[in-house]
Formats: sequence, structure tokens, C-alpha cells
Amino acid sequence: MSGAEEAKTNESPEQALLAAARRIAAARPSGGWACHIRLSHLPPQKLKENYSFAVNILRSAVERFLGRVFLFGNSDIVVICWQTRRWQLRSAIASLQPLFDGEGRASGRPPSNEPSFATWWDLDQQSGDFLLFAERLASGCTRTDNVASAPVEKAGSETAEPKGLDPNKFAALVARIKDANLGGAIRRQPICRFHRSGKPQPLFEEVYVSIQELQRLFAPRLDLGLDQWLFRALTEVLDERVLTWLAAAESLNLIARFALNLNLSTFASGAFAKFEARFGNQLRGRMVIEIDKSDLLANLPRFAAVQETLHAQGHFLCIDGLTGPDLAAIDYGRLTADYYKVGWHPDFLAADGEGRVGLERLAAQASPDKIILSHCSVEEAVGFGQELGLTLFQGWYLDSLLGSLRSPRFKLVANS
Repeated sequence: MSGAEEAKTNESPEQALLAAARRIAAARPSGGWACHIRLSHLPPQKLKENYSFAVNILRSAVERFLGRVFLFGNSDIVVICWQTRRWQLRSAIASLQPLFDGEGRASGRPPSNEPSFATWWDLDQQSGDFLLFAERLASGCTRTDNVASAPVEKAGSETAEPKGLDPNKFAALVARIKDANLGGAIRRQPICRFHRSGKPQPLFEEVYVSIQELQRLFAPRLDLGLDQWLFRALTEVLDERVLTWLAAAESLNLIARFALNLNLSTFASGAFAKFEARFGNQLRGRMVIEIDKSDLLANLPRFAAVQETLHAQGHFLCIDGLTGPDLAAIDYGRLTADYYKVGWHPDFLAADGEGRVGLERLAAQASPDKIILSHCSVEEAVGFGQELGLTLFQGWYLDSLLGSLRSPRFKLVANS
């Protein structure tokens, strides 16, 4: 939920950020990151020309995960992310680096350290520092660069009680979701085939629930990510609801393929079987199932069984959520998936970097046309992928190229 959206609830962005920081400091959930991006350091004309671009880049980075974007009056932005990797948010922020370069363009190599225009907090260790930053911002301090670098102080004693999910709130939220039309929280983003010559051609579309929008619509006073286990259970409920929503669609043009990101547990629940029975053989060759690498590594035998079943039914399987460090540490090519989705990051530009070496190895093992380079927010990402022979891309930059000329790959109208 963005700062602008929170302002509609009569909270200023500063007040909303302070409330979130207090909840984090009290509950101390794991896996959180926050970042302050000082767009106010840009020259006025450059800021005016690029502000919307920067906001779209950052919102795109957290759209499918639990994240909040706070927009401030001086054009600075603060992002809090939970169920996503710091790598993905770093990639989005690094895409803004050219705006701050003297020549207005990237240097051709990744920075050795974090950009000077961004300050990070590891909320596992620095929730008190982040609370101090939010308190000073809410108190009217406008020197945000000084606030971000201020010495650590102990958090105040007036910290609010956390408003995260507990079992009772989780049950109430699930009850609301099961009876609600999730159409307003469902998003679609194309995966495009894009050769060096020619225009991007949408190959299939990923259908997913925007956690950010779900929280805005159904739980605006809760931080859904404060308990990672309840959040995982929530995604399992969402899997079932998305499948039900699609099955109830009045029109599902199956000329094009589409992708669904599902938990492995969803296949054992029977929800997927019911969805498949709704369409029968019409789905063969047209559906891509994305399984996150963390889910895969947690249960390799189940993954192998699901993979075998999906292939037997004529579906495709994609390993999702791969990053440079993952590719360096694990040989994913031996898993023989149909697609591998790798998140772009400027660190790939380093010729001898472990991420690039791992990506090149995956391309050699699995063939370049099976790799989807996602989170492509800038042209440089696509150019890099094409140099390695990749042809499949996803991200805000592709969306901007397609623009309003893109016709829907399939029409969805559902009443459930």
C-alpha cells in the first residue's frame, strides 16, 4: 500500500510510516528490509521528468510480494519489503542509478557499494534505527539525509502494540477472502519473446494476486508479513481462491498461454484438480505453473512428483524466484524444468561475477530459450539478456514498450 493510498485514510505518509515502524520494532518479525530513496537530491527538472518512472519501478518490485511504498512531499520514497528478497528491491533501486550519474546514463558496470542516494535497514537487526528515522521524520525533521545517518538511539517506550496476523485475525481474514470477489486484487503481467530485431511479442501472461492491493482492500490495519508462517498459509488460501476465480470466469480465451504461481501444497489439497477438471483437455499446452525455488528446495520429492504429473497432463513447469547468488550456489539445470525465471540485477554486468557465471551455466545446460529474465525495469536488462542469447523477458520496461497497444491475451470476467 503506497503512502499516497494511506493518505486516503487521513494519515499522512509520515504518520503511516511511523505506525509501521512501531509495529515492526515491537513484533521484530524476521526477513524485513527497508530503504529510503532520496529522489529529492535530483535537479528539479530531472525529478519532474522521472518521478513517475521511479515510483513505477519501486511499486513493481514489491507488487507480488508483501511490501509498502511511502511517498513523501519532498519526493523521497521509503519502501518496506517482507516476503521478497533484498536482491529484487536492490535491482529496482539500482535501476535508478543512471538518474544520479553525472551524464545521466549507467556506467556499464554495477556499483561496488550501495548507491549513495539510498539508505538501507536490515529490520532483523536495525528495527530500532528505522523507528528512530520514522520518529524524526514524523516530528517534522526535513533533513532526511541527516535523519537516515543519525546515531543509533534506543527506541522509545511508547511503541504501539503490533497489528500483525495472529491465528484469530488470520481466520477472520481467510473467512473474508473466501466470500469476496478478488477481482480487484488480481493482476496480469506478460512474459514476452523479444529478439534483437523486432518488437516484443507477449507469449503468455502471469496471473497473480497483488498482496499490496489485497492488504489495502481486506486488511488495511494489519501488517500481513509480521508472521512468515501465517503469511505462507495465507498464500495457500489465495492459491485456491485464484483457481476458483479462474474456473468461474465467464470467458477464458485459451488461444494464449497463462502462468500461475502456486505452492506445492496446493496440488495435494485438491484445489488444482478441481480447476483442471473444469476445463479438461482445453488446458493442455497452454498453462505454465510457477513454483518458487524456496518451495522446491524445501521438498524436492514432492516437486519431482508434481513435475511428473504436470508434464503428463500437458502443462509446463517454471522454477521461479532465481537470483544471481542462487545460480552460483545450486545447479538448477539438472532439474529439467520447462522454464527458469531469473531476476535481473545490474550485478550481472560484471563479466566474472558469480551471478553472471551461474546464469551462463544455466543457459548452457537448459538452453537460453527456457530462461525468463524477470524484473526488467530498464532497457539495459533486456540488452544484457539478448547478449547471452535469452529471448524471454518480463518486467516494467516490457510493459512500457507494449503500452496501450497491447491487446489482452485472454479476457477474464468472474463473479466469484
